[in-house]
Amino acid sequence: MLKVLALFLDLLSVLFALLAPVAIVHWLLSIIGVPQLTGFIDALRVVFDPMNALIDSALGGHVPHIAYQGRDITVTQGILGFILTLVFFLLAGLATATRSMDKKLAVARDLSRSKARAEQLAAVRDVQDRKTSNATSILVEILYPFEQTAEGAARFQGFSEYGGRLVSSRPEAWVLMFNSPDDALQFVVSAAKSLRQYYATLRPMDPQPPFRIALHATEPSDTATREGVGYLHLILRYAADHQVVFSQELRDLMAIRPPKTDYDIQSIGMFDLGQAAHQEIFRLFYQPRQHHAQ
Repeated sequence: MLKVLALFLDLLSVLFALLAPVAIVHWLLSIIGVPQLTGFIDALRVVFDPMNALIDSALGGHVPHIAYQGRDITVTQGILGFILTLVFFLLAGLATATRSMDKKLAVARDLSRSKARAEQLAAVRDVQDRKTSNATSILVEILYPFEQTAEGAARFQGFSEYGGRLVSSRPEAWVLMFNSPDDALQFVVSAAKSLRQYYATLRPMDPQPPFRIALHATEPSDTATREGVGYLHLILRYAADHQVVFSQELRDLMAIRPPKTDYDIQSIGMFDLGQAAHQEIFRLFYQPRQHHAQ
């Protein structure tokens, strides 16, 4: 609304910016008397005579006169030009002030929205933190063609030794559950290392299907488990072959309950995982970076 008002004031100021010098020039031409411009001067009288009459009426007829070549010249139109100039500056100033006010209000609105957004994100984060502090289950999803190579699949079958149990299975994917981050991470690192070591013994033409692993911390309930499995599917979209990735919830849980082993991890970025805010995904290096490019 203020932008429209500022535009309207700009248009009016342009009008008065044109009228002011025209009024002065018309007044001077009327005094001097230029025969060639008589038609032009008479045409402009239609515009300025009503304004002059208003000024004369406002001043009660006490308008100064000047003598020029034996004629008594009224200065009414000169006063009109001065008034038009003042109106121009006034309108231009009001337009500038209106735009300035509009910008300040826009900044205030943006700050208000940013504050509301920050409060919303803080509330979401608070809920996530509470979930993290209550999390006692670690979900692990492994994408691997288990039926293609028995030797490769055998590397992942020792999950029960780490306290893990099978939640669901398909020919190309398993979902496991562990009771602690330590158990889950130890299993994943051990299995990934074992499979890569096995692949190192094969010939280049032998099948070496890649794996992808994702981990996520969740609450120990059926509903949370179902939601966690769906979340794992989203996380795995951002894992490359032979990579282990995990959620921000697991990273937060690791900060609250540091694992016994100091793992080498790296953030791979912020992603839209269907939450109120973008979530960070991390990568776990199960082998030293300098020794192996995973």
